[in-house]
Amino acid sequence: MSHQLPPIYFYVPPKHMPQNLPEDPELFGQWQGTQGKRNLGIHDLPIQAYLHLKANNFPCELVSNFPEKGIVLAHRFWLHDHKQPNANLLIVCIRGDRPRHPYAQLHIVQNPSQASPRNLFNFWESYYIPHWRQSGLIKRDIERGDRFENVAYFGYDVNLIPEMKSPSWIEELKALGLTWHIVDQPSGWHDYSYVDVVVAMRCLGRKNDFSWKPGSKLYQAWATGVPAILGYESAFRLERKSEYDYLEATSIEEILTALKKLRDNPELRRKIRENGFIRAKETEPTQLAIQWRNFITDIAVPAYQRWCNTSKLRQQTFLKHRYLETKINSFQKRMGLLAVPEIDRLTIT
Repeated sequence: MSHQLPPIYFYVPPKHMPQNLPEDPELFGQWQGTQGKRNLGIHDLPIQAYLHLKANNFPCELVSNFPEKGIVLAHRFWLHDHKQPNANLLIVCIRGDRPRHPYAQLHIVQNPSQASPRNLFNFWESYYIPHWRQSGLIKRDIERGDRFENVAYFGYDVNLIPEMKSPSWIEELKALGLTWHIVDQPSGWHDYSYVDVVVAMRCLGRKNDFSWKPGSKLYQAWATGVPAILGYESAFRLERKSEYDYLEATSIEEILTALKKLRDNPELRRKIRENGFIRAKETEPTQLAIQWRNFITDIAVPAYQRWCNTSKLRQQTFLKHRYLETKINSFQKRMGLLAVPEIDRLTIT
């Protein structure tokens, strides 16, 4: 099969090239835990994709020099705004939380609402692939049975809403017989063994559906057998198929109501756990690796062939169109006509 494919590269600039990567993708989480907070999210999407594809003998390379020919997949953070493809190069921008790249022919997005497949009038082809789950996940300990005591937030505390850092929040939970855990260190993000419910809230209310954010916290809750109380976000809502997928809340009062509902209904918790294990099959790493492989072979390779067979004039027309549309979007954002994605405060530059 490899002789039918053009060269395929995952690009990371020399300054950010990861060292001592494990060959086994399942050990990525352990490696990640040794890196501190620097560049974790930026490495997450492309490096895990590379490791899983290599483990399945798919021909691709991790490089620190930007290639001049073939298909290059790179995180938006590592693609300079002025980087343009030449006549024999297809750039696939892995957006993450960031804006589109002006000149990448294709984009990979982590939220279904951002997907925009190829059509005659679309100059911004974007394809949705779910975010990788935390590797090495440890499920909730089955020995906990119907105990409902520990409420956890997984993530940097700088991104936790102020209401959940206050003494009154902790007191409210104590009144319900619950203990609050903030798991701030990446080294602990895989361990759900002691957790009875996850709460994840970027903000209160319905003002922002965070259309650029992934559904990772939901995928991890499913995989570990832990009920989740989540905010009003498009990634979660677009994944929702039943009442057992997760509980939605938009205020502290609604979170507390949901906690009481779960505390007082062991049968509901059991149904949520069983449903979660079924839904988790959709985001198993093996399934996501297949999606990455299919994207490359079924989308990127044909796009590369079309690009290489396109006349120089049409290639330049495409790039000029992108330039003009980018300028127009930039002007609209400055004028407040378009929403500007908020980058997580701990995204490292």
